[in-house]
Amino acid sequence: QIARAVGRVPEVMIRSALGAPFARLLQQLVAENVLVSVTSAVLAGGVAYGATAWMSSAYGEQFTRFDELEVRPEVLAMLGFLAILLGVTTSLVVALKIRRQTQAAFSTRTMTRASRVPGVLVAVQVCLTCVLLVVCGLFVRTFQQLQKVGLGFDPHNVTTLVLMPSNQQQDPELARETDTRLLNAFEHLPGVAAATMQTALPFSNYAVTLRGTTDVTGRAFQKDDTADYSMVSTNFVTASGIHLLRGRSFVPADESRANVGVLINRAFARKYFAHRDPIGQVIRFHRGPKDTDADVPFSQPTTVVGMVENELEGDNLGAPYAPMVYVNNLQLPRASMLSMVFNMSAQYAIRSTLAANVLASELRGAIKKIAPGMVEMHLGSMQEDVAQSLNQRRLALRLVAGFGFMALLLSSIGVYGVLAHSVALRRREIGIRLVLGCSRSGATQLVTRQAATMVIVGLLPGLVGAWAAARTLRSMLFGVDVLDPMTLIGTASVVLLAGFVASLWPALHAALLDPADTLRME
Repeated sequence: QIARAVGRVPEVMIRSALGAPFARLLQQLVAENVLVSVTSAVLAGGVAYGATAWMSSAYGEQFTRFDELEVRPEVLAMLGFLAILLGVTTSLVVALKIRRQTQAAFSTRTMTRASRVPGVLVAVQVCLTCVLLVVCGLFVRTFQQLQKVGLGFDPHNVTTLVLMPSNQQQDPELARETDTRLLNAFEHLPGVAAATMQTALPFSNYAVTLRGTTDVTGRAFQKDDTADYSMVSTNFVTASGIHLLRGRSFVPADESRANVGVLINRAFARKYFAHRDPIGQVIRFHRGPKDTDADVPFSQPTTVVGMVENELEGDNLGAPYAPMVYVNNLQLPRASMLSMVFNMSAQYAIRSTLAANVLASELRGAIKKIAPGMVEMHLGSMQEDVAQSLNQRRLALRLVAGFGFMALLLSSIGVYGVLAHSVALRRREIGIRLVLGCSRSGATQLVTRQAATMVIVGLLPGLVGAWAAARTLRSMLFGVDVLDPMTLIGTASVVLLAGFVASLWPALHAALLDPADTLRME
């Protein structure tokens, strides 16, 4: 609207000379601009309504309360208010600009200077576009890095099952016997290669770990000497597909041995056995000077029999690996706190090549026969659980990418609009240049240079603003720096390319002007 106002100076001054008061001219401008902005707001409200309805149906089952998404009346009211405010403000700016013009204002130099205002606004658009595109690029890079994270285990053909006893006050001995019977039944189902119990199933909402202070033989205890303890069954390594790096896995003979053997992960070995062989080392829960056996979850010393790869805890692929100790639940004393934690829920990982629906039917049949009092909390593929862990980041990426695309589109339209109107205002100037010997390519460069100026003026502060925005989002990034060169170079290239494409038609129009027709019209 501001760019168009420059071209309407002659028209408005003729109206004024014929007796039209300034208030009447302002009224006309307000009516025109408010009509444009309110019409745009109505269209935008319709698009927002459709987009919100789609998001609610697409993500309602994946994210809490997404099924409640809607375009509320107060949002529409704010949209209408902003549309009217924009129309009135633009009209006032245009009216004041026109009022300051005089007959001498019709020179090409003055018109060119007046067209700088919309150029500055386009540069601001480009600046904000850079911020969104850099954030989007960092999210893309983060997503790529997360997909490369090593899980430490093989999730293929693994089904996870979480059961809860309907009676939480049941006898621990009975609970342990029931869990063991179910595990044996699952292992002997046709088509099942292996099955295990584990309190800290990866990507499970029901994972249970016990973090305890840890004493390591040959190392002085420090305050931050802690580890996460997970209880597993004997067949843990085979069923989970976790990579055994050193030593051996649990064997059935361990269940009857008095000496408790444990597995540790790579993170535990790196922290506590940096320059020693961990196999055969003794670890135990740390006891303070006044602590008794009843004050620690498990008082008996344990011996490291094997080391496994780091395994992700929870559902965050970007979370750091914590030192982990795996204890065979059948070696635990029944009255220990660790055993009580193990019996809080029954969590199984079943490795099988059976179809998902066939295996689910077999598992439910075994549960109904052996433990009808168990309540099924979760039954699904571990591969699907891994994929779902990225859903929140995938949604954020799609939203930011959508906003970035719209901002880039608006910036391109802004560049095109300003250049197209600038060419219209400078027809006489370009015609004179062509008559005086300026080449067609020179006329084209005149327009593309103006486009490059707008884009570069917005690009440089935009990259600085993007760096500041990225710093506030560091907690959501993984494996990528806030000054990632690929992202910055990619954003700059996309913005420059969009500006170049937007300037093509105005530049071509300037090159194809017929100087004789232009001067004759003037």
